[in-house]
Amino acid sequence: MKIAVQNYVLLAEDLANAFRSLGHDVEMFGEIKSDGRMVSDARQIARIAGDLDLYVTFNAVGLDPAGDLASLLKDARVKIAVWYVDSPFEPFFHWSVQKNRAIGDLAYELLFAFVMDSAWEKGLRKLGFRNVHFLPLAYCSKIPPPAQECDVSGPDVLFVGTSSKSITADLIAQVSEKWGTPEYLFDEFTQKFVRLPHYEPETVVQAVLLDVGAEMKFSSRNDLSEFACAVRRIAGAKYRIDVIENLAKHYDLKVFGDEDWKPHLRENQLGPRFPYGPELFDLYRRSKVTLNVSALQLQHGLNQRPFDVPAAGGYLLTDYRRDIDALFPKVKPAVFTSIADLRRRIDLALANESKRAMDASELREYVIQNHGVEKRARRILEAM
Repeated sequence: MKIAVQNYVLLAEDLANAFRSLGHDVEMFGEIKSDGRMVSDARQIARIAGDLDLYVTFNAVGLDPAGDLASLLKDARVKIAVWYVDSPFEPFFHWSVQKNRAIGDLAYELLFAFVMDSAWEKGLRKLGFRNVHFLPLAYCSKIPPPAQECDVSGPDVLFVGTSSKSITADLIAQVSEKWGTPEYLFDEFTQKFVRLPHYEPETVVQAVLLDVGAEMKFSSRNDLSEFACAVRRIAGAKYRIDVIENLAKHYDLKVFGDEDWKPHLRENQLGPRFPYGPELFDLYRRSKVTLNVSALQLQHGLNQRPFDVPAAGGYLLTDYRRDIDALFPKVKPAVFTSIADLRRRIDLALANESKRAMDASELREYVIQNHGVEKRARRILEAM
């Protein structure tokens, strides 16, 4: 089979190599611009369109419904796989809903959507997609096997990620200006979204307004959706800061991220941003507990860390998401449901080194066997 894979950070090269390992002829297309945008040139695809069987893209990058590439692929009867590894429903931040609705209108029988979060399946079908499948992320194939000796020279608790503090401040200002949102409501929204991450954002917003007796006017259902997605993103950033600020007071915590973390940490708890690669994987392995705090846009699904940390030999502690039950039916990662629960589970993990090591080893074996990129490549081909 001749397969074209759209260039995309982290996943594309792994997926292309997985297709090659399965015996397929694979080319990667598209250019990553200096500003991080990814574009695809239809002329590159045109030279092989007659022989092409499958075009794979992420978040519909390069697939402008009104563009030359979409028409070219459709006319050549090439199968299209769109793997959504970010939420397709973020109207305040992106053109994603409008674009994905247009792709849904284009969604003839040869277009297949794959979602990393099972909660997104229903929404994409509403946008017109006929073929939608759950396809979770996978661990990075470049993660080496852990060394034989047990090295826990890292911090007791590790967190790697951005604070999103400056972006959130800008977003709060935009939301306040556009909808006249009272400042106290942002804390109310945060508490409710954290308790009910699996609910649709519009439902959470309406529940909060009812609880506090507040009234807000929305011009349409789309206007409500735009507001709800924006405050959910704000809530996710505020909750992440609350979690880290709480842990910083009680543990040997190390955060690798942006300078906006500083006011929330003790001295020497902040490290520089870590590039995705061998040093980060080694840090996962050496830390006693590696924490994952999911974005609230993930209603059921898991980001990359719950696969990478175990694969690297580290001990993972992640917030609960419903897809964990389906993805880890036999060997489950340690999960938490609140800050109090998180601290209790950290204490248990730190108090029992042998059990922590055994649990990490069992989870690593399960992830390596069941959550590699080749498994995802096979699933794409089977679905199509």
